[in-house]
Amino acid sequence: MTDTDVSFGYLAYLLQAVPGIGPSRLATILRRIRQDGLEPAAFVALSASKLWAQYGLKADAVALLSQPEQRTIETWRRLQELSASVLVFGENDYP
Repeated sequence: MTDTDVSFGYLAYLLQAVPGIGPSRLATILRRIRQDGLEPAAFVALSASKLWAQYGLKADAVALLSQPEQRTIETWRRLQELSASVLVFGENDYP
C-alpha cells in the first residue's frame, strides 16, 4: 500500500483495527481529519507528536498506522479482491 492508495475507507479500516479506537472515537477522528482539510495520506504521514497532540493517538496507535499488522493488510487486500468497500459517513459513496 502506497501513500497514494490511502482512501478514507482504508484509513477507517486501519483505525478500527487499533485497540482502543471504537466507533465513537473513529467517527471523531475522521470528522476532525475532514475539518482540518487533510487527505487520508496526509494524515497517515503526520508525525507521531502531531498525531498525539492533535488527534490523541497514543504511540501504539501511531505505530499501527505507520506499520499495520500483516493480517490487517492481508484482510484489506482480500476485501479489495472481493470488491468489498468500507462505507465512511460523509463520503460520496455513503448511502
